[in-house]
Amino acid sequence: MGGTAIWDPAPSREQFLMHGLQAAAFGSCGLLYWTGDPWRGGHWPHWGGLLDWSGHPEPDFAWAVELSKIFDQWGPCLIENPVKATTVALDDFEQRAALEIYPHTKASPTVLCQSFGAMHRLGVGVGCMNLAKAASASNLAQYSLVLVPAATALDDLKVIVALRDFAQHGGIVVITPFTAYQDKDGIFRGDGFGANLRELAGGLVRTVRSMGMESASQNMDPAVEWLGAGMMGPSPVGLEGNCEFLEVDPEAEVVARFKSRLSIVNGRPATTVRKLGRGRVVKLAWWPGDDSLLGLVRQLLSGGRSLLAAPVPVGVLAVPHADDSLFIVNTTRQKMSVQLAHGLKERISGGSLGWTAILTPFQVVWLEQIA
Repeated sequence: MGGTAIWDPAPSREQFLMHGLQAAAFGSCGLLYWTGDPWRGGHWPHWGGLLDWSGHPEPDFAWAVELSKIFDQWGPCLIENPVKATTVALDDFEQRAALEIYPHTKASPTVLCQSFGAMHRLGVGVGCMNLAKAASASNLAQYSLVLVPAATALDDLKVIVALRDFAQHGGIVVITPFTAYQDKDGIFRGDGFGANLRELAGGLVRTVRSMGMESASQNMDPAVEWLGAGMMGPSPVGLEGNCEFLEVDPEAEVVARFKSRLSIVNGRPATTVRKLGRGRVVKLAWWPGDDSLLGLVRQLLSGGRSLLAAPVPVGVLAVPHADDSLFIVNTTRQKMSVQLAHGLKERISGGSLGWTAILTPFQVVWLEQIA
């Protein structure tokens, strides 16, 4: 029955509305308000959902009514125009379970959520696909970019063949650190980390080192120096300075190298790009400690149209829909500045936003072109 303590603060009106609108922005087609059996020994009598434990409306009931009016007006439009997902991340329960049981660094499980976060800050629609479904190339064909984020037990040859087919037909595959380190039973590979991806990525990982991080300043060590892929300058290495030691095949191009005072890592390949048919496969032997991933994805997807002039700040999410509209959700308690490509109309309020939009705490806007 659980304890009787209340562990979360109640949401404000703005936060309450944001919770519902954020669900709609991410493609939900309904909201569920729950209750429980009439057992008064746990924490549920403290708050009951829309109605309190005696059956009377909760103090925030009026906010639910306010939210329902928005969905009553815009529900059909939301259902007819789902999220416009042009990219997809491969992930499933088995990959997350393996990474939780065998974490490679304290922060390695964050690669997945940071990958989704990068897409949402760019205003790029991103879906999620389990590896069983990814074994069919036809399921990947609707996307332009496939991200493989820390799929530590990727061990299905059918998935690798499907990814090769996807790239050969013009798709982009991005492989992060901690991918294919183990077999499906959790046993670490004996032929090299990611050795089963060699024909896809043009290389493998022989070993790894955590080099630490001396400073977050420009004198960071280790860092990565970009040589190509449309990227320039140095980038700090995140995830506690974790570095993969790549063995690169001739068909892959090194577009970034590690830069460090430590000779063991200095000059080693940090990022490679392999051209495969009409597409490309990018292998990251590190994880950025800054916004370099956003910059790289923007370069890889160059040519796409966006309502954003720049990525939104951390804590803000931008989700495009099929009718070329864009939800922007401020999940923080601070005002946030968002740079738009041009002035846009705000659907819910009927107002408009200029090139620089200031979002209040927990504000949600749904933008479209001005007719």
